[in-house]
Amino acid sequence: MQLCGRHATPNAPMSMFARLFILLGLLSSISLGAVAGLLWLNSASLEEQLRHKNEVAGIEIQNIGEDLLVDNLTRTHTIIVSQKAKRLQSFFDNIAEAVQLEATLASQFLSDEGSPKSAPPLFEANQLTHRAKGKPSLAQTLIRVQPYSIYHLAPKVSLRKTEKSMNRLRRLGTFFSHIQHSVSGCDSTYLGSEEGFIQGYPGGETFFKPIYDPRKRPWYLGVVNSGKPANFFNWQIDPDRDGKTLYLTCARAITLSGKKNLVGVAAMDVQTSSIVDELFDFGTLNVSQAVLVENTGKTRVSAKYDPLNPTAKPIFDTQVALTTPSVSSIPGFNKAWTYICSNPKDGSGIYIENKNIRKADYVYLYAKVNLPESANTISKTTDQLSPNIWCYIVQLPAKTPKTQPFKIGAKPQSPPKSQKTSKAQTKPTTTPTPQKSLFQIVDDMQGSMEESTKAISTDIKISTDNLKIIVLVVIAVTLLIALFVAYIAARATSRPLIQMAKVARGVGQGNLDQEAIETAGGEIGEMGRAINAMISGLRQRNLLQDTFSRYTAPSVVEEVLKRGGVQLGGVKSVATIFFSDLVGFTSLSEQTEPEILVALLNEYFDAMTKAILETEGTLDKYIGDAILAFWGHPIAHDDDATRACRTALAQRRELYRLCDKWEKQGYPRLDMRIGIETGEVIVGDIGSELKLNYTVLGDTVNLASRLESLNKTYGTRILIGETTRRLAGDSIAVREIDLLAVMGKSRPVHVYELLGMAETLSPIQISAYAAYDRALRAYHARQWDEAEAHLLRVERELGPDKPCQVMHKRIEQFRLTPPPPDWDGSSVLTSK
Repeated sequence: MQLCGRHATPNAPMSMFARLFILLGLLSSISLGAVAGLLWLNSASLEEQLRHKNEVAGIEIQNIGEDLLVDNLTRTHTIIVSQKAKRLQSFFDNIAEAVQLEATLASQFLSDEGSPKSAPPLFEANQLTHRAKGKPSLAQTLIRVQPYSIYHLAPKVSLRKTEKSMNRLRRLGTFFSHIQHSVSGCDSTYLGSEEGFIQGYPGGETFFKPIYDPRKRPWYLGVVNSGKPANFFNWQIDPDRDGKTLYLTCARAITLSGKKNLVGVAAMDVQTSSIVDELFDFGTLNVSQAVLVENTGKTRVSAKYDPLNPTAKPIFDTQVALTTPSVSSIPGFNKAWTYICSNPKDGSGIYIENKNIRKADYVYLYAKVNLPESANTISKTTDQLSPNIWCYIVQLPAKTPKTQPFKIGAKPQSPPKSQKTSKAQTKPTTTPTPQKSLFQIVDDMQGSMEESTKAISTDIKISTDNLKIIVLVVIAVTLLIALFVAYIAARATSRPLIQMAKVARGVGQGNLDQEAIETAGGEIGEMGRAINAMISGLRQRNLLQDTFSRYTAPSVVEEVLKRGGVQLGGVKSVATIFFSDLVGFTSLSEQTEPEILVALLNEYFDAMTKAILETEGTLDKYIGDAILAFWGHPIAHDDDATRACRTALAQRRELYRLCDKWEKQGYPRLDMRIGIETGEVIVGDIGSELKLNYTVLGDTVNLASRLESLNKTYGTRILIGETTRRLAGDSIAVREIDLLAVMGKSRPVHVYELLGMAETLSPIQISAYAAYDRALRAYHARQWDEAEAHLLRVERELGPDKPCQVMHKRIEQFRLTPPPPDWDGSSVLTSK
């Protein structure tokens, strides 16, 4: 239908809406001017009052805020964080110093020939355990009481080989006993030798299994595999031999004087319960949760607290120490940890959510805990979170508890008989806590702000009440006039608008065979033209969706519509090209009626096309019984190569299903060959104005076609190029078939057979394809006998294999006519 409207020209009369707005503006300006004058007179006095009130309130808030932040936060931070950090530093320094002394003494005793006659006794660990279990008195007079040493040999280690070293180390028994009783939290101290034994104190409490080998324990391997100097301390939390009890272990290497080789590892165990008592004992402080975090963000120790009983022991979470989750995964600690990492030079500090202590649910106190790295760093600090610097974070609720929970064992006091108990006396009393003192000034500040706000509100109310009546009257009159004028103007414009509404409703019901009336000019005329343009666009969109979506994924259709329709030309893009062809279709066509043949071919194309569209691929064209498709344009995915491979495997499964059905109907089975490669192509709408095709061009398309044909030579079904194999990575299972010199390529191309998606091969297949890979490497190295041996193994495991037969034939030819000296192992592919 030809459009009948005319475009407005610059000389056209002024539009109706423009005249209407000018008229309304003139009428409204009179009344609004009067309102503005009245507001101006009253606002001058009101502004002066508000400014004075706000200045006074601002000074009061500033003074109170400074007192709050400087006095209370600094005092709370100093008491809770700084002092605790010093105690923790001393705790870990004592452990490190004891391990350092143990390593030094062990090095000296192993180097001299001192007599062990006067040294404490040496017991075999399990023997001492049996004796202690059988004699309770022995456990009371010997175990953890007197100096001695226990030992345990690793499997296949003889006592005669290690007896000399263990007798020298017996003299450590007195040191072991002293450390056991003097170092806070020490559960056991011991050392493991490279000769295959462990020696330590106290022993006698748990049995050593025959398979126990100290050289395979985490504390030993952590030192051996650290790559650090000999005086390096290794700290870690691991379960004991029973797999249940958790220990913090500090260990370091033992070396002999003047030698670098490690002869053993000295270590000390501290039960994590001791760490919890040392780190997380905050007395009556109302703590919610506390964590000990590595510099990498892994949580090593976590403890929660009973919010109703702050004096109770913290609840230690063993699972956290075993799994070491990220501190970011613990509710509430994510932002606090981010803040701590952004301020690495702060040894300790405080974090408040949103920097607003009144709105925050929690306050976080933190401090660095320096686990000494070596004997030279004990009691020293650093500005950054190095591997041996952990951080502990304490979470405090920001809301002050209204009542102090009742303590078990406390007896309530009865009031004197002469006094009556009032309701106020029966309420639970409030005990001041650090939170209470922290928020007291904030409460005072809030009260002061409320009083100032109330005074300002009173002044504003008095000044604005007088303006309300005047403003309402003037605005009411203005609106009545504007509504009257708008009513008159609306009558003149309603008729074309009603017709446009009727057209719009018809469009909503799917009727696109209509147009709106266009006036000579103005906004209403522009609206009519816009509606007609919308109808035209919907017609074109429907046409594109009806035709283009038949062979293209819905995502491609949407992309074409976004860019405004089909356009000539193309762009360079990286795409994965897919080329397939049916095997045996020519024979089928010669012995099948045309109508049945077309029906079978349509059923085949329908199944294959669905597989392509399910992975958001684009169907290019059908070429006889062949299919050309591609992935990567106009919508690209990171796994386009994998999608193409998955589609190829899905198509083969669909073909097997169709062949089973056709075979029952008396038709022969068919097979298919597929070639896939990824590379740069030209993609776009190519053709003429009469006929267009959304297609791809380039060497990559030719190579995919060659790979499809190459399946005939090797008896394979799916061949992919080296770029597709690299991009698909570990998501697919392949075997390299050959290195081919393709016509038009400057270097040989690696060709792979797609075997399936990852982890779908059987153990026999994995073994056989690995043997084929070794055969191919031997073939490239001109080692004909070794290559044939591997090929024979492949055929024994897989049965007849066409790629192996091709390689056998080539080897026979090369034995008669060896390849030239500059042969790179490739085969020449001359056909397209």
